Amino acid sequence: MVLKTAHYTQGAAFECEKHQVFAREWLPIAVREQLAQPGQYVSAAPGGWPMLAACGADGVLRAFRNLCRHRDLQLARQDAGNCEKFHCRHHGWTYDLTGTLVDAPAAAAPPGAMSQQRLLALGLQPWGALILVNWQAHAAPIAGVADTLWTAGKSQVGARMVDAACNWKTLLELLLPGEEVSWLWPLLVLRREQDVTIVDRIIPRVPMRTRLIRHIYAGEAARHAVQPALAVLDRLKDEAQQLQAARAQGVPAERSHPHVAELHARLAAAYAQAGAS
Repeated sequence: MVLKTAHYTQGAAFECEKHQVFAREWLPIAVREQLAQPGQYVSAAPGGWPMLAACGADGVLRAFRNLCRHRDLQLARQDAGNCEKFHCRHHGWTYDLTGTLVDAPAAAAPPGAMSQQRLLALGLQPWGALILVNWQAHAAPIAGVADTLWTAGKSQVGARMVDAACNWKTLLELLLPGEEVSWLWPLLVLRREQDVTIVDRIIPRVPMRTRLIRHIYAGEAARHAVQPALAVLDRLKDEAQQLQAARAQGVPAERSHPHVAELHARLAAAYAQAGAS
């Protein structure tokens, strides 16, 4: 099966990817520095799945569905922050950093002990400098060990986020080609440029809106390269949006690079498994 331009523009393809890819695979939600201290949390909704990861008061990292158990409404509304508890603003249910319900108004309190009400857990796996989550709580861990050499001896010296009006595949196809590139299917790309390591996290938000978060790791001698590596995101965003416009006009994707060819093959298998065309 060859990917069609419709796979880059129509919601049906995105819905298939949501269930066949994003609900099953390990996805990057944070770098370790974002969850280094008790109370720090991050949230995202890759492919439409609302996720939340936090560092507890005990220093343990946990991940949950970012949905209150009362009415399945969004709990954490910021992309990142620091707190002692998560409070649902709709009906007042409050959870601690272990995901346990600790308070609720009498009118909306659950039957039985509140401690029996917990946020639904997700799988969480530290992987090198990254924190990965999986919508399935008991997902098999990623085989093999992360290549810590990518960030060994380096510290995070910069980060930037951009939102592009394009499909996530369009943006990913621009990031995958090149030398010194490592790709963790489906949404994480690492690139080494001399003494600088670039970590790109892709967050598919809706079919035609994709967020890219870039983290820069470098030693002292390479800090001069940080700003150029972040500034290039403006050009990358423009290129992705231009390429998306071409897709909408029926221009097919280029598949010459091995990573891009693998991307297409994996997605074709996901569509076939779902019976999509």
